Amino acid sequence: MRDGLFLSGIILAIVLTTQIGRHRAWNWILILPFLTCSAGGVAALVQMKLTVANVLATLVALAVGALIGRWLITKMQVERSPKNGKFYTRCGLVYLSIWVGVFAVRAGLQYLMDTVKPIADGYNSFRAAVDLGADQFFNFFLFVVLSMIVVRTIEVWKRKAAIKRAEAAEGVPVRV
Repeated sequence: MRDGLFLSGIILAIVLTTQIGRHRAWNWILILPFLTCSAGGVAALVQMKLTVANVLATLVALAVGALIGRWLITKMQVERSPKNGKFYTRCGLVYLSIWVGVFAVRAGLQYLMDTVKPIADGYNSFRAAVDLGADQFFNFFLFVVLSMIVVRTIEVWKRKAAIKRAEAAEGVPVRV
C-alpha cells in the first residue's frame, strides 16, 4: 500500500506543480509526468506474469485512463501569449478534482482492501480464480494514470500545432 500511495503522491505533486493553473507548455514539462509513470510502468510490466487476466486488466486500465484523459482535456486550454509568443496551458479546479478523484478512489479501495477482511478476502478469491497477479491492483491504477498523461501530452502537442497552423493561415508570424 505504501508504495502505491507514495507513487500517487509523487504524481499528484507533479500534476499540481506542472499542470494546475497557467503554466508554460515546455515540452520537458509535458513529458515529466509521463517519464515518472513510465518508470513504474516498465517495472510493472517487467515483473508482471503474462496471463490473460493480467493482460486484460492492463488493457482495461489503459482504456479507462484514455477515457478519463479525454474528459480531462476538455477542462484544459492551450493558448499562445500575445506578449511573448510562448505557449501556455491553463487548467482549473475541475481539472484538479478529476485527478484528485482518481487518486482518492485508488487510496480508498486500497484502504478497504487493507482494513476490511471480507473485502480483502473477496478480492483475493477473485484474483486467485482468474489468475490475476498480486500487484495487478497497483498496476491497474498506474496504467490508468499513465494513459491519462499520454492522452494529455498528445492533446497539448496537437493543440499547439493547431494554433500554429491557424496563425500561419491568417498570415500571422509563427514563432517556433
